[in-house]
Amino acid sequence: MLAASIGLVAFLALAGYALDRAFLETAESNLYQRMSSYAAAYADSEFARDGTFVPPYMPPDPRFDRPGSGLYAEIVLPNGHWDSTSSIGPVLPDGKLLDAPVETFEGPLEITEINGQVGQAYRYGRGLIYVGGDDPDSEFPYTIYILEDTTALSRQVEVFREALWRYLGGAGLILLLLQGLILRWSLRPLRRVIEELKRVQRGVTSRMSERHPRELEPLAESINAFIEIERENLDQQRNTLADLAHSLKTPLAVLRARLDDDVPEAELREDVDLQLRRMNDLVSYQLARAASSGHALFSVPIDIEPHAEQLVRSLEKVYASKGVLCEFDISEGVQFLGEPGDLQELLGNLLENAFKWAN
Repeated sequence: MLAASIGLVAFLALAGYALDRAFLETAESNLYQRMSSYAAAYADSEFARDGTFVPPYMPPDPRFDRPGSGLYAEIVLPNGHWDSTSSIGPVLPDGKLLDAPVETFEGPLEITEINGQVGQAYRYGRGLIYVGGDDPDSEFPYTIYILEDTTALSRQVEVFREALWRYLGGAGLILLLLQGLILRWSLRPLRRVIEELKRVQRGVTSRMSERHPRELEPLAESINAFIEIERENLDQQRNTLADLAHSLKTPLAVLRARLDDDVPEAELREDVDLQLRRMNDLVSYQLARAASSGHALFSVPIDIEPHAEQLVRSLEKVYASKGVLCEFDISEGVQFLGEPGDLQELLGNLLENAFKWAN
C-alpha cells in the first residue's frame, strides 16, 4: 500500500508538472500570436513625408491609449522612435533596429511600472522596411516593438495552477481510497486462508476448504497435502508401535514362563537366545517397514540406473562363482520419487534375490 501510494503521488506530481509546463507554453504561444497581430496592425500605418510615424486612428487595442495599461507599442526609426500613449509613465527597455524580416520574442524583461514598482514584461519585435514610392532613396528600415506586462499571464497561470492542483489533489485522494479498497478486497482470500489455517491449528477443522481463487488453489492443495502426510505418518507410527508391542508380547511371555519354570541352565540359555533373536528380527522388520512406508512430499526425482549399477557391481563380487550376467533395460526418463535409502532397499532386495536364485 505504501509503495503504491508513493508511486501514485509521484505520478500525479509529474503529471501536474507536465500539465503546468504545457499550459505555460500554450499561454506564451497565445501571447506571441496576439502581440504579432498587434505588430501587424501597426505595420499597416503610414509615415509622413518627413519620416515621422503616423499611428492608426484606432489602435488595435484600447489599452494602447491608456497610460500605464500594461500594453505598450514602440516604433524604432533610424532617426528616433515613436511610443504609444500607454508608454507614458513606465520605464521600458530600449529597443534597437532589427533587420527585415527578423522577428524576436523576449521575456520576461524587467520594467518600471507607472507606480514606480519593478515589474516584468514580454517583448515582441519585428524588423520591417518602409517603401514610400518609386524613389529608392525613400526606403528606410524600422522596427515595431510590442510589450505586454506579465500581470495577465501570471494571473492566468495562477488560476490554472490553483485549479490543477486542487483537482489533482482530489483525484489523488480518491485514487488512494480506491486503491486501498481494491487491495483490501484483493487480499481478502489470503486473510481467509490465514483464518482457515488457524482453525486447522486449533483442531476446529481437519483440512482447508477447496473454495479458493484459482491463484490460491495450489497453495491450499499443498497445505492439505502436508496435513495428510503428517496424519499418515502419525498413524503409521502408532500402527508400527502397536504392531511391535503386539509382536513382542509372545516372546516376552515365553521368557517369563521359562524363568518361572525350573529348567536347566543350558536349556534356559538356548530359549533366551532363541527368543532374543526372534525379538531382534521383529524389531528390525517393524523399523524397516516403518522406514519404507509412505514417501516424502515433493521429493527430488532420483535416476534409477546409477544406483542399480552400483548394487550390481557389489553383487557380482559376492556371486562371482556363479558367473551371473546382468543387463539393464530401463526406459528413458524413468525416475524414482522418494528417498535414496528407500531406492537402495528396494533395488537391493530385488537384485539380491535375482543373483541368489539365477542359474
